Amino acid sequence: MRRSLRLVVGIFLVFSFIHLAADDKPDEASADAMVLKAAGAATDGLGLLAFFRKRTLDDAERARLSALVKQLDSRSFAERQKAELALLDAGPAALIYLRPARVGASLEFTRRLEKMIGALEKHADFTLLPSALRVLMALKAAETVEVLLAYVADAPDEGLQEDVCAAIAACGPKAERHLREAIADPWPARRQAVAMALARSADAEQRSAVRELLLDPEPRVRLAAARGLARAKDKDAVPVLIALLDEGEPSLAGQAEDVLARIAGEQSPPVPLDFKDRAARRPCGIAWSEWWSANRESADLGKLADEERGLNQTMICEVIGIGPDSIGRVWECDAQGKRRWEIGGLKSVADAQLLPNGRVLLAEFWGGKITERD
Repeated sequence: MRRSLRLVVGIFLVFSFIHLAADDKPDEASADAMVLKAAGAATDGLGLLAFFRKRTLDDAERARLSALVKQLDSRSFAERQKAELALLDAGPAALIYLRPARVGASLEFTRRLEKMIGALEKHADFTLLPSALRVLMALKAAETVEVLLAYVADAPDEGLQEDVCAAIAACGPKAERHLREAIADPWPARRQAVAMALARSADAEQRSAVRELLLDPEPRVRLAAARGLARAKDKDAVPVLIALLDEGEPSLAGQAEDVLARIAGEQSPPVPLDFKDRAARRPCGIAWSEWWSANRESADLGKLADEERGLNQTMICEVIGIGPDSIGRVWECDAQGKRRWEIGGLKSVADAQLLPNGRVLLAEFWGGKITERD
């Protein structure tokens, strides 16, 4: 779950935000409905179910796209060209198959993939899909779980897949029958949805079904299962998170490290992840294994659940002016727009991130420095 949203705003946006903060909180569902209407998309339950069904592939098409990606690395130029044209013709649906192929690929192959991904992303409805998902969830339409569970494997990137998984998990008991049926599904995104949803269940029997996914061959499924079970205070999830530090892809390793740091807090080992390669990540995994051996009995997984309950807090990076003389501040407000804290006197702050220890990591562009503040 995203804990905060970082925005970099110019002075011309600051007054608009202040005006909004003084008024009633905007209706997110209405704003999303406006996005859908502007694109000519449906805003009713049946129409949105059709929206996701239209973007759901059958197993034969998924197998075809997967085979075409492998064909891109063929020795035959004609075969490579044929596969490239077919994938581009498939549109944004091919993105979820193209992106993972970059891992471990040759430089030439990676460049070809990046070029194709860039071309397809221009036609992907990345703004429309989250709006459609939020409006559908607000409507609580019948068949939502079935439709989203069928669609989740076809969302065009892993971020959107996680959003769909979270939406399925939010359906609660209504989703459990369908999720139990999908626990051995051949598509990793569906098993990921199962892990995210059933791990949140109050039913211990439902959560126990997730434990087998801790051994799943797909790293992101293991991450989802371990993260969910850790929230449920299941300590068997922690060794899986530690293993992902050097077994999973770099992005997954970073997510696993974040969960571990939230559990350990100030006791986190002082050995950060080095993303150069797997061998460079290994010292971090060893340090965390040693930490777990020493702290297994005393580690408090309960605070992880407390942190991830959804605080509805927004962190804002505000920039006033342009160039070396620009100034700025970082501040956070709650769901009612009330300011919780502020750090001022910054030289064009470019980014800010909340750290697991409760401090804020700041990058000042014109200040030329990165600092950690309390």
